[in-house]
Amino acid sequence: MHKQKLGNRHRNQSQIGGLYPAVLLLSLVCLGCPAGSCEASDIDALTKKLAAASIADQVVFMCTLEFPAFVTETAGPRGTTRNYLDHIREELLSSIPPEEARRIVIGAANITRETGRSQARQFSPNYPDAPAAGLRKWCDTEGRAIVKDFMANHDKNHEKFLSEVAKEKLPAT
Repeated sequence: MHKQKLGNRHRNQSQIGGLYPAVLLLSLVCLGCPAGSCEASDIDALTKKLAAASIADQVVFMCTLEFPAFVTETAGPRGTTRNYLDHIREELLSSIPPEEARRIVIGAANITRETGRSQARQFSPNYPDAPAAGLRKWCDTEGRAIVKDFMANHDKNHEKFLSEVAKEKLPAT
């Protein structure tokens, strides 16, 4: 039984957990920007927007480890959290100079990692060990709400989101 669970875990990681290779690849590609040539006006705001999408995707990844149907049960009009993450990443990073994109991606990854640790501590008093029952309960309540609220907010306020992103991308003055 344990070996089967590990097999599912590895399969789910390869299907859902592509964020980290994408972050690494983008980071390596973006290292070539000369200092001082990258000046979007609000890197922090862009970082937080990407982190929100990454956090929702991370919740689905964590919950899918014990409950594979979670990924489809929490899908929204644009698809799974991975679809939302890719969509938002494209909207945020298009036309951003490589050094700024690198800062945004790394900052979002750091926020996502810290948020994930905090979330794990909510259902696991012995973090980093996470009992399956605690994870399942958290996924069915808080995890599901995080994902659904993120998607609903993005879809409902998409035009506002795009307007904010356009302003945050403008060069700093």
